[in-house]
Amino acid sequence: MERHIDEKFAAIDKRFDRLAHQFNRLQAKIEVVLEAITGLGDLPEDESLSKNAPNYLTNALRFGILR
Repeated sequence: MERHIDEKFAAIDKRFDRLAHQFNRLQAKIEVVLEAITGLGDLPEDESLSKNAPNYLTNALRFGILR
């Protein structure tokens, strides 16, 4: 029984790690797309995506990327 539980936890950990990896890849892709749209790049860490999200969205709407 204990082995079965350990196997289940290992499977859950593996899925969680994969999900975290996929999220990080998606976030990186979104940042690349937004930098291409806005022309912004290499922002300091304190001026990250979350802080500048309104600017990204405003520019995306302005240039017709999002409708």
